[in-house]
Amino acid sequence: MNKEEDIPNRFRKGSILEVDMAKGKTYVDNLPALNELTYLSEPFSIGTGDTEIDIYTSSWTRTDPTIEITWKERFI
Repeated sequence: MNKEEDIPNRFRKGSILEVDMAKGKTYVDNLPALNELTYLSEPFSIGTGDTEIDIYTSSWTRTDPTIEITWKERFI
């Protein structure tokens, strides 16, 4: 059976998704968001030098989102 379902987007234009890798916490527009990561997602580290991160969007997306990645280097 072929069927399409129009599922509303969880994010409005201008929403900010923040993932705090050090704390393992996720926020949407500065509010805690417990269900925004996929099952079994884990925080990852960003190594020194160039790092490539692949970001995928839905096939029906007409305009790519604006993505900004910032991090603070920590020493243990």
